[in-house]
Amino acid sequence: MFDLLTAQPMLVLVAILVVALMVWAVVKRLLKMALFLLLCLAALLMWLKLSGQEIPLALDKAGRVAGHAASGAVEKGVEAYRQGKAAKDSVTTL
Repeated sequence: MFDLLTAQPMLVLVAILVVALMVWAVVKRLLKMALFLLLCLAALLMWLKLSGQEIPLALDKAGRVAGHAASGAVEKGVEAYRQGKAAKDSVTTL
């Protein structure tokens, strides 16, 4: 089996493409589910806030943790962008 793949580079390319598409489909579905759950949590928190009910401690903590994680991800993304741009600028100036 391994000899067949090494002898046919196009088969390796097709196999890698199929695996990449399968991984992408799974990740995309998981991200959609996570986004849906976060939107449901936000809607619940907003409903409790607007109706004047007390927000349970667990939900309040979950909302703060999610907000903190999102802000941390944004900061890391901005930093990665700046590093990538600096690396690109240093390569183009050589």
